[in-house]
Amino acid sequence: MPRYFLHIKEGPDVVIDPEGQNFADLPAAQVEAVEVARDLMAERLRAGRPMDLNSEVIVSDEHGDTLARVEFQAALRSDDPS
Repeated sequence: MPRYFLHIKEGPDVVIDPEGQNFADLPAAQVEAVEVARDLMAERLRAGRPMDLNSEVIVSDEHGDTLARVEFQAALRSDDPS
């Protein structure tokens, strides 16, 4: 199974996923990226912290190439990560 990395971009800052996870394919990694975005937004709402809907989860491969981006605002709208 291929390994994908889910990095979090908030403003100019990027939190790098150093380990990655194995997923069957890119669509499966994108579904997980939507869940990650939703979880992060929920944590911020519960804590009463500000949330930047322009933040995103960047899905990359083992070579560091960006394969997909899931914006937080898009994760609110749909179950379809594309």
